[in-house]
Amino acid sequence: MSTSLLRLAKRSLYMGRVVPEVSSKLEESLNSGLADAKRLRTRRNVTLTRLPSLLEHAAQVKIRQVSDAEFRRDAKNLMSIMYNLKLPDDNDTIKLKKSDIKTELEVRDKIKNRPEYLPFEDFKLHEEKVQAKEQLFALIEGKLEEKIRDWHYYDYDERAACLYMASRLAPNYAVSLSVMREIKACDPSFEPGSVLDFGSGMGTTIWSVEETWPKKVREFLNVEISKEQQDLCEFLLRGGKEIGYHIPNVYHRQYLPASNKICYDMIVAAHSLLELPNMQTRINIIENLWHKTNDLLVLVERGNKAGFTVINEARNLILDLGGHKVTRKVPSTFQTMPVPKLVTPDCHVMAPCSHDFICPRSDMRSKNRMDQCRFTVPYEPMNIGQQKPGFLHEEYTYLVMRKKPHPSHLEPDHFRYPRIVQPVQKRGGHIILKICCSNGYLAESVLTKKKYGAASYKIAKACSWGDILPVRAKDEYRKKPWSQFNSGTTLEDVDSDDEEVCEDDHHEDVIDHQTQEDNDEEMK
Repeated sequence: MSTSLLRLAKRSLYMGRVVPEVSSKLEESLNSGLADAKRLRTRRNVTLTRLPSLLEHAAQVKIRQVSDAEFRRDAKNLMSIMYNLKLPDDNDTIKLKKSDIKTELEVRDKIKNRPEYLPFEDFKLHEEKVQAKEQLFALIEGKLEEKIRDWHYYDYDERAACLYMASRLAPNYAVSLSVMREIKACDPSFEPGSVLDFGSGMGTTIWSVEETWPKKVREFLNVEISKEQQDLCEFLLRGGKEIGYHIPNVYHRQYLPASNKICYDMIVAAHSLLELPNMQTRINIIENLWHKTNDLLVLVERGNKAGFTVINEARNLILDLGGHKVTRKVPSTFQTMPVPKLVTPDCHVMAPCSHDFICPRSDMRSKNRMDQCRFTVPYEPMNIGQQKPGFLHEEYTYLVMRKKPHPSHLEPDHFRYPRIVQPVQKRGGHIILKICCSNGYLAESVLTKKKYGAASYKIAKACSWGDILPVRAKDEYRKKPWSQFNSGTTLEDVDSDDEEVCEDDHHEDVIDHQTQEDNDEEMK
């Protein structure tokens, strides 16, 4: 089997191949020059993010008070530690690790032919068997201590809070601002009147919200257990001065309000879920936050395996609470079938997902980080007295849940466009896009101007990782199980089979296509 065919076969285990279908109105506007592919509303135009001048000045004032060679070294180390932060082991994970260690030890002992595994083991004394089991248990516990990840509470003093600010202020602000701009792009009419920030830390959410919706928020409530972090947040809000907040109506408290009578237009939990001790605590917090919002719940974490795991946990929990039943997984084959409409869902994923099914990445292999849904934003790091690169990239994963049904559940003519979930690969004459579709599948689209038209090619060429792709997706390749590929199969055979599928007059769409002329007009 050729290398290219092997690569195609392996990819087909996870993805279906799709071809874009641009609406006639949008295609006409692009070809006539009335619309510009680079200026469509579906573009996100992620640019280099810099800290607001007042925020950066206040942070530099604080850093100058404590900065030295040791501080700069510790700040660099903290950046690495925070990025590689992993989930603490829960009871199920510990049991699994114990089982793996026990199996490994037993196999090793059998290979070494230790006496307790000899054929006459049944004739051993009871005391000898008990002693052997105790020794095995002690070995398991000893090795488990080396592998287990315990939860530790980070007790911030003033220096630790400044270290965290020096290493995380710029990337946290860049990520938060990117998410807020995504919310505004998804719904330009949304303006939060009240915001609750759980685990507010340095207050980067306040600054990003104020940058996105200037002077629209009547009340900010910061919930932060660390008094030192609260003090640092207030110092930054004052611009490094003794009195006077740059952003008014900001209140602080250490714990969440016990009552759900007072609700907030938007609740944010950014870089906070990974600091909770276990899954049950995370579930309790997420459910509590969901009951305290009357519109949006925004969750943000680092773009690694642990961050995606907690975000996906929260997504499944909230969708289940809203009646979506995401525990029912989508079929394992890329079938051409309409998306089943839920009867009475009272919530939906606003971003980044284009569907309310289980995340397709949750069942994918970890090679090349395919099991993580993440995005990236460039930012300018703070200058803390060391050589500063021009810019860095911060990877993050996020979720925006809305406490109302998606229009596609209420209006039969509404459509959810796919999102580009990996870097766009621009090759000579063709463009490769990895997209997450509204039917709950990951798919791939390879576009050429000759085959799919100038409009589709213009749109794809202008798109970037994280953009919405303003096209409808149609099947081009059916997923084939690995067993169908044999040593005698050639790549030409696969292509010819796929062409037959494409030419089938009765071939159905991957998605239940509906017309959406109003949305096309808005994009222009």
